[in-house]
Amino acid sequence: MKIDWELLRREAISASKKAYAPYSNFPVGAAGLVSDGRIVSGC
Repeated sequence: MKIDWELLRREAISASKKAYAPYSNFPVGAAGLVSDGRIVSGC
């Protein structure tokens, strides 16, 4: 399976825009590629 690193990066950035970080003011997002090809993202 070829990994599309740019797509993973975009998904992580998109997730970070939904992050709630009132104290640190440092939103974080993550994206992971699972074995069946799905991308799972969150913050």
